[in-house]
Amino acid sequence: MQLAHGHSVSLIEGGDIKYVAELMDYYVDHGDLLVNSVGWNIPLLNETLQYMVNHKLGYKLLLSDILPQFEDIKNRIGVTDEVFIEHLAEWNTDLDKYITKNNIKDVIPDASFYDLTTKISNVLTDHINKIAFEALSEISVDTLYAQRTAHTSYYWFVAIKHLLAKIKSLPDNLTEFGKKILMDIASGTQSLNPFPNCFKNIVERLDKRKIKSTVTDIRNDFCIGKRLSMQ
Repeated sequence: MQLAHGHSVSLIEGGDIKYVAELMDYYVDHGDLLVNSVGWNIPLLNETLQYMVNHKLGYKLLLSDILPQFEDIKNRIGVTDEVFIEHLAEWNTDLDKYITKNNIKDVIPDASFYDLTTKISNVLTDHINKIAFEALSEISVDTLYAQRTAHTSYYWFVAIKHLLAKIKSLPDNLTEFGKKILMDIASGTQSLNPFPNCFKNIVERLDKRKIKSTVTDIRNDFCIGKRLSMQ
């Protein structure tokens, strides 16, 4: 089939997209076609892949090849976020092998993608969120603090913006980061106008039992200390 190898052809009169879609896997892997569709931009191929995704057809696919190009492929073949992510969730075997905390930034290079994975729950998105959270939990407090001025662009702050909705309790590194932000607020080095939503969400999620000493330090250093210096 010429179409499977990137040759632009047209459906003959009376032809059936369903028939073409059901034959496609005999000629080339489904995943390869999805990736190649972005560069080829062949109308009949795009329409065929749209049919395959909408009807959950296709056999062989590597998520690590598709997910980094999710947006481009989705737009090229004209399907919705919901339909495409549900289609990809059909390939849910060996997720621990192909999506790990060591390669999560390669598989999901755009952290805004977590907006989708936190809104649609299936075996794939749940795994992605879990792995992303594990990777986030290992980012050092010093790294997070050093990147605080890039809160709108730094990968893990963008991820936090979305992942917090799925986190029951903050990991230790975010708790310690939140403490630093509280200290900065008290000292006046962190403005509250504006106060980044990402920081606000972290601070609001802090476990009061874990920040008692920080609150005490703030009271002693910036409240009692300031009052004494004014006397």
